[in-house]
Amino acid sequence: MISVPKLIQVFRSMLGWPYVTPGTSNAKGIDCSGAFVYAYRQFGERIYHGSNRIARVYCRDMQRVTASTRLVPGMAIFKSRADLSRMKAEYKPGGAYYDPKLPEDFYHIGLVASVDPLQIINATPPKVRIDDRLSRWQWAGYLKAVDYTAAGPEPDETCAQVTAESGSTVNLRQKPSLKAVILARVPLGQRVAVREKTSPEWWKVAYLQFTGYMMRKFLKTEERENS
Repeated sequence: MISVPKLIQVFRSMLGWPYVTPGTSNAKGIDCSGAFVYAYRQFGERIYHGSNRIARVYCRDMQRVTASTRLVPGMAIFKSRADLSRMKAEYKPGGAYYDPKLPEDFYHIGLVASVDPLQIINATPPKVRIDDRLSRWQWAGYLKAVDYTAAGPEPDETCAQVTAESGSTVNLRQKPSLKAVILARVPLGQRVAVREKTSPEWWKVAYLQFTGYMMRKFLKTEERENS
């Protein structure tokens, strides 16, 4: 299985590569699904070169995107259109890959690299770039070859380990207050990404798809060095 942080790291390494379709799926020229072909290759995995096939065969739990807060780092995200005139017959009713739950033409694909702030890495003319708005990104799904249970902060981020003298979890809250809504109960020993050292009592951190506030006393910092 591919880890989320390592997958994101590979996609970040492609930023600035020229867009060419179908391209050679490397630094000489790459298109949107070719970026996934290249990334999977780095882990000894294979994936089809085509966003419609990826959506229907290589993803699970496909869902419409209504807000960026519903996304998870490492998800594949798609632009789609109801007009099927340019979509291959194999994805239409009667085709080998037809799926009634996925009725649209998934014509463009990117990778969710971050949720807060939103970062979608995708190969589009003239080069691989980061989108910071949902705009026409309408569907997202979990890649079957990726291990989301082990998702954590990206390499080279300032990290912290969740610790406590008792109990098994620490609350991640929506706001820096003990009365604020609990977004997640983070197990002891998990690593979180430090987004902001808000105050001596509270830090803003990211854990899986959640970004919120945790009490500073429950965080042991890990300053990661660049390799």
